Amino acid sequence: MLIYFFIGCAVGVLIYFLRSKRPQKKKNSLSIVPFLGIAFAAGNYLFFSRETDVYPSGEDSVVNLISGIAFAVILLFAYGISTHIANIGEKAIKNYHQLQNEGTSKFSALINTVFISLLLLSLSFSLFIDQRLFFLSFVLMFVYQIVRRTPEKRFLRFQKILATSKIRSLAIGLVEIEGKITEGKILNSRLGKKECYGYFYYEYDISTDKEGKKSYQQTLCEKEINNFTMTDDTGSIQVLAADTPFIHFGIKPHQDFESNSKRFKEYILDKNTTYLLIGDAESVNGEVVITRKAPHYLLGLSPQDYIVSWNKARPLRRNATIIVILALFVIFSILVIPMEYQDGILTLYFNNTSSPW
Repeated sequence: MLIYFFIGCAVGVLIYFLRSKRPQKKKNSLSIVPFLGIAFAAGNYLFFSRETDVYPSGEDSVVNLISGIAFAVILLFAYGISTHIANIGEKAIKNYHQLQNEGTSKFSALINTVFISLLLLSLSFSLFIDQRLFFLSFVLMFVYQIVRRTPEKRFLRFQKILATSKIRSLAIGLVEIEGKITEGKILNSRLGKKECYGYFYYEYDISTDKEGKKSYQQTLCEKEINNFTMTDDTGSIQVLAADTPFIHFGIKPHQDFESNSKRFKEYILDKNTTYLLIGDAESVNGEVVITRKAPHYLLGLSPQDYIVSWNKARPLRRNATIIVILALFVIFSILVIPMEYQDGILTLYFNNTSSPW
């Protein structure tokens, strides 16, 4: 039966490839690949694998009817499963390109994408296989979210390492400066039309569960920022922020409200805030500017007071993370290691430990 699953997947890949070559308005979904794989395997098992002479002629039609109903039910479940798998695949492709855009090598981006995709698949289906495998996947996902490198985490890591430099004495390379935005093209924010040097606009769909808890799914992200000038007490320098990924971290929302099952949020860059900015200083036509370039691929800013608060709370966050990881490890050990409590004595049977796999 497995061979028919791969045949169906191969047909799905061919159809997906042919559809991608045709100009069309409808989205070409990867869900057709696992869907046809399941359909081919189920069809072969229900209609072609069983012996035709096992049942009398009268019962054979009933069996065919039951097989047809079972096949329809399988296709219904296959549609849901394949759509979910396709969504994971599309997120994996998006994640791969995003990692490369952030400066990660192709090999590292590929390993990272494959690992997170397998974790998502395990979280989706391991609960039906083994609860311990599901819990292990959950723990690995939690640890991954802590240790994975994001531009925001790299920004926070470098702000702890780098010394704040004065603009007049900047060296070439990755630098950290502190100052205010004094020049640049003035923009009007989308919400409130407030004058600013840049804005970051987001829209979310709001969904509510049976208990009334809200969840948000981002549907739109719009960034508008041009080159601007940062100034401290020693001088000024131009920041080449236009048409490049730009990190904004710790900025309080300028507007944040909900209306008609939608949430609207916007952050702006204004002239009255002291920012800490990190980027690469380089010489362009004899003038030193700050930009985003290899090997760090990092350019962004954060309010200076937010960075101070973040650094003060760092030991507490680190201790809390260690405690949570240890607690998850203990819970996983309880689920996996057989034990017996009798007469006030707890006995652990490590030799009989069952594998979650």
